Amino acid sequence: MQKPIVTAKDELIHLISDLKRRNIHINTAELITILVKLKDIFKNKRLIDVIINAVKLLMGRPFPNPKKLTPREQQVLFLIGEGLRTSDIALKLNISTSTAETHRKNIRKKLKIQAKDHLIVVALIYNLTTSHSV
Repeated sequence: MQKPIVTAKDELIHLISDLKRRNIHINTAELITILVKLKDIFKNKRLIDVIINAVKLLMGRPFPNPKKLTPREQQVLFLIGEGLRTSDIALKLNISTSTAETHRKNIRKKLKIQAKDHLIVVALIYNLTTSHSV
């Protein structure tokens, strides 16, 4: 019987899940160090740079409270954190692309997020800290 192939993504997800299960937290400086190291193995280095810069800009500010969002906006935020584009979100939720874009704008406004890059980081953190699914 052939052993299943374990990817770096699988290992990283397992590590994050293990840290969460054991209630172990990392600080922002540790997160930035991890992200910098990930650039060595990540194909999309620009995305890592965007995340690092957004994390640095969000440091020292309270994390936006997603409870201010409607359930649909929380779904959209989750899907943004999954890496879906606006058109993919619209397709998945069976809404128009313009409605999905409006949800993105409303999320940014309610959470007081200035840059689109920051929305992606907030969505990634939201997905790591909640058990939300669509």
